[in-house]
Amino acid sequence: MDAALLRTIGDVGLSLKESRVFLGLLELGSGNAAQVAKVAELNRSTAYLLLEDLVRRGFVVYVPHAKVKRYMPVDPVKLVQIARERAENLKFMLPLLQSVFVGGTKRPRVEIHEGKEAVLSVFSSFGAAKNAFYISSFNHLRELFGETIDHWVESAQRGETKTQTRQLLVRDVEAEKFHEGVAGIDQWETRFLPEDFSIEMDLAIVDDVVGITHFDPLYSVVIRSKPLADSLLSLFELIWLQGK
Repeated sequence: MDAALLRTIGDVGLSLKESRVFLGLLELGSGNAAQVAKVAELNRSTAYLLLEDLVRRGFVVYVPHAKVKRYMPVDPVKLVQIARERAENLKFMLPLLQSVFVGGTKRPRVEIHEGKEAVLSVFSSFGAAKNAFYISSFNHLRELFGETIDHWVESAQRGETKTQTRQLLVRDVEAEKFHEGVAGIDQWETRFLPEDFSIEMDLAIVDDVVGITHFDPLYSVVIRSKPLADSLLSLFELIWLQGK
């Protein structure tokens, strides 16, 4: 089964086995437990229990008037609806979660995220911010996260992204293409760093968070500190004024 599709289905709260059952049922259109088990590469009893649970949770429905119990998946658009509901619920609870996360201390909280998936998760989390400021070596970003960046740009073009973004870029061919691609997006401004300014990493100032991403080896250092974010933002503004 396609690993990317399984991960996408899992994003709405399904386990790997549940995702295999749902994707298998999508491929079949409809089927009984034995047929689904074969496609999902599970034993029949496990597939049956998972199907019944997916029915209870609204991901699967029974085929009406079937002599033998058969199942069919709901329209995959429901996955999008569920994902949106989960995101809205999380957004509503975010202030409370953050207050627990900080734990009442004024000391900066420092996290280190290593590897491509972990770093991508850090960048994705920045998409929920109100304001974001980046200094980027875009050639490195394009090489690592090209398809994901294209998706973010397309979302912004459709008006789905509300984050007000300013991005300073090291000038190269990929950065110039990116600059042209976001030129018509109101909430996304880009400028090029002065020619004598070189950077081999990515700096992000996102609300009260600072993120520093190193590319070789790949890891992100995330520092949650409002004083540090405010200080670096002042430096960013000075460099922004010199950008072209």
